[in-house]
Amino acid sequence: MTNNVIVAGFDGELGDRGTHILLNRIKEGDLIFAYANGYGYVGVGLAINSGTYKLCEENELPLGYLSNNTHHRGIRWLYYVESLNDAIREFDFFPRQTEQHIKNENAEKLLRAFWQNPKTVIRF
Repeated sequence: MTNNVIVAGFDGELGDRGTHILLNRIKEGDLIFAYANGYGYVGVGLAINSGTYKLCEENELPLGYLSNNTHHRGIRWLYYVESLNDAIREFDFFPRQTEQHIKNENAEKLLRAFWQNPKTVIRF
């Protein structure tokens, strides 16, 4: 979360589904719930302008980076956990694909869970 980006993988090529999602489907100001497969929800943030989009080469990824997802877009994190082990996982709803809308009542539950989790970093 310290890189202030959301990521997508797919083919790792300009114009693939990762590009489409981060440039066209996500709009500036959208509330983003970050989910790590096998762990749970790891952060909530606001998408910043699409000019922050970058397709990274694998050698550009930060040292120790845990993902090979090369599509990056800027985000202003509001809440996040510093360890995957602290992910929010007590809900029965989770994304089935990279970009998926979430019901308002589920968003409210997640925001409350991040707010109440003692391991959550809160940034405003």
